[in-house]
Amino acid sequence: MFGGLGARSRKGFGSLMLDSVVGLDDDLPCLNANNKEELQASIHTFIKGISAFQQKQISGYPEYTQWSDKTRCVITGQGKNGEDALEKLGCKISSLRSYQSKDKLAWVTDDHDLMDKFVRNVSVPTHPPIRSAFGLPHNYFFSSSQQSGEVNFMDQNGKKGRRASPVFFTVYEFSTHTQACVVMLFLPAILIPENKEVRLSTGEQGKAGYRYKDLALIDDFTAITDILDEFSKADNHGLKVYP
Repeated sequence: MFGGLGARSRKGFGSLMLDSVVGLDDDLPCLNANNKEELQASIHTFIKGISAFQQKQISGYPEYTQWSDKTRCVITGQGKNGEDALEKLGCKISSLRSYQSKDKLAWVTDDHDLMDKFVRNVSVPTHPPIRSAFGLPHNYFFSSSQQSGEVNFMDQNGKKGRRASPVFFTVYEFSTHTQACVVMLFLPAILIPENKEVRLSTGEQGKAGYRYKDLALIDDFTAITDILDEFSKADNHGLKVYP
């Protein structure tokens, strides 16, 4: 329902459609929907069922990706097929996260300025970019100075590691096969262990000019929740599913 097969399934690739179910309870909600409203009702019923069988609702951010009281789900976007819907979603997200875009969100400028001043050695950052919540690593390039910077999660061996995005995109084509949408599922968890840090760096390691700064990463998901709020709006064809 919320994943796919193969690489980059969190970004909507490898999305699947459920044609039929055999051998499961009859109360499984229908997933062969004709429109967004039917899909909204089915997913809402499914999520309520998940909450029902959990012995204790997880409060706050869990240690690993799972359902909690911080979970959010939105149906958004539209296209003539799944590929079209995903492409339009990607273009919209890019416009919200790009520094050059007139539609950019407030934190985009803050992140840009933080990394720009760091790579030019103007100031020392006190916190990582808010965009880190989308997953690590991520990179910056500044055309004005022709300089670049990286934000990396350092693993237990002191090497560059990865932190996957807590947002899952699933493409859904309706049974009419003439329209499609995207389901956005946000399953936040602690971004990195308390005893770990992220590294902001510029230049090439081992060469002159290389600089880095290790910083703690707090569980700030503002960048993601701002995106979810945008895609919940009617002008983005959004429907809130949960909560």
